[in-house]
Amino acid sequence: MERFAFTDANGNALYIASPAIDGVYTDGQVINGQTARLLPENTLDNLTLINTYYFKDGWKVRAPRPGQYYNWNNVSEQWVADLEKARTTKNSIINLALITANQSGFTYGNSRIASDPLSRSHIDAVNGYVSVFNKLPKGWLGTWKTEAGTELSIPNAVAWKQLYGAMVNQIQANFVKAEQLKDTVAAATTIEEIEAVSW
Repeated sequence: MERFAFTDANGNALYIASPAIDGVYTDGQVINGQTARLLPENTLDNLTLINTYYFKDGWKVRAPRPGQYYNWNNVSEQWVADLEKARTTKNSIINLALITANQSGFTYGNSRIASDPLSRSHIDAVNGYVSVFNKLPKGWLGTWKTEAGTELSIPNAVAWKQLYGAMVNQIQANFVKAEQLKDTVAAATTIEEIEAVSW
């Protein structure tokens, strides 16, 4: 039994015709903008056909795909790097790394202070109060717990603002680093250069 597959106008394999009864299709027949082509191998499945073959003056086998950021071009008959897709993906990875860095703590004096979402909610609540009233909240215990579990003396609004400023400085440094990495990604001219960028 003859089996046919349909290709688009560029020769990309779309799907194997089903059912494919003898005599229903002829090689080169165009239906709704798609062209019927006699299969190169009678036992092919859809996935193998689409991922392996293309049609240009007959069925041909593609070279192995170099990586996920390459698209096949039937005109040039080669894989073409999709730099914009690679850049978009890398920038998303950088954004996630920035979020992680912002939530990974900061240094105040000789102590590490947590800045995970729960800790940030406490920090921002206290800072909002200090910003409005220029003093620490009523019932303030006078300390802030470090990542190591020790109590760090924060006796007044001045000391608090210094702690909060240390967090802001770390966040700003993280942001600058992310922007520098994105600039490197934007200037890259190959997939390899883009993939080499890391936090």
